[in-house]
This record gives sequence, C-alpha cells and structure tokens, in this order.
Amino acid sequence: MANCAGTIFGEKKMTAEGIERTFTVNYMSNFWLTTNLLDILKEKWRIKNHYGCWQSHFFKNAKLNFDDLQSVEKFNGLTATSNAMFARLFFTFELARRLEETKVTANAFNPGVIKSKLLAGSAWYLKLLGVLYKPFEKDICDVSTWLSTSDEVQNVSGRFFDKDREIVPFHEKFDAAIGKRLWTMCEQISGN
Repeated sequence: MANCAGTIFGEKKMTAEGIERTFTVNYMSNFWLTTNLLDILKEKWRIKNHYGCWQSHFFKNAKLNFDDLQSVEKFNGLTATSNAMFARLFFTFELARRLEETKVTANAFNPGVIKSKLLAGSAWYLKLLGVLYKPFEKDICDVSTWLSTSDEVQNVSGRFFDKDREIVPFHEKFDAAIGKRLWTMCEQISGN
C-alpha cells in the first residue's frame, strides 16, 4: 500500500469534521486509512506500507507544533503542507516501531517529480513553479515500485528513501516520544 495523497492549498479551510483540509489530505487521510486497515495488513505475510513525502530539503524548516498541529493559528499553505509531510515521517517511523514484531514494513519515500494535481489548489506562484518542473515529470513513481517489489528491501522498515533509492537517515533523528504523542493526538482527532 502506498499512501501518496498530497496537495498544497493557498488558503485555510476547515472540513465538515473541523479539521484543517491541508492537514486532512496530507496527513490524516494516511493515518486514518492505515490505522483502519492495520489488522488486515498484519494478516498478510509480506505487506509493505509506503508513505510518499516531499524531497528531504523541504523538511529543513518543518516542525511539529503540538499546540497548532494543523497550522490553523498562523496558516501558510506551503508551511502547512511541509509540516503535514513532516508529521507523515514521524507517523511512518512510529508505525514501523509498532510493527517491529510483524512481517509488515513501513517506509517513507520521496516520489520525485511525478505528474499530479499537487499544485491545483495552490497560489499562482507555486503553479508557475509547477510549470517549470513539467519537463522533469515522470508518469510513475519508480521508488514506490522498487520498494514494493525488491527483495533488497523486503525486511527494511522505518527508513526514508529518496528518488535515487538511497536511504536518507531521518530515522536516526526520530524521537519515539514525539511519534507516540503524534499518534495519540491523531487518534483523538480521527475518533479511532
């Protein structure tokens, strides 16, 4: 299973459930889908969970602000998206930790530049940037396919892969307490 839903919105908007939509699409959708399918995933022998994130340099200034996890108080579309993707990394590493005694793996990856509607709801200047990236777009995400099919990473879990398949060592900086706190908060938000 590859969770790659993502978008950038130019303005803050709350869903009917009272969750900011950037956080909903970029993080909560992944959390909700995975946690609701977890028992089914555990029944399978070689299931791999993959979470598409952004390029690693976007995480340089990202942070998890537990007082404003959804970036509602001071909304900026790009910052809200970066922070939600950063939360996705913590979710992936926490999920991998929780699945250590199973045959299920959980890894994060940078999908690279792929044809998508990621910037459809974003500000005009980001759409312009998207036009500049058009020549580099791919039809498929090679790293997700590789993670799903390669025996080389069959038992690898809790790692971040970039588009060149090299492991980016974010897992070494993972703070389990933050992962647990994020998981608990998101259970409360989702009602799980």
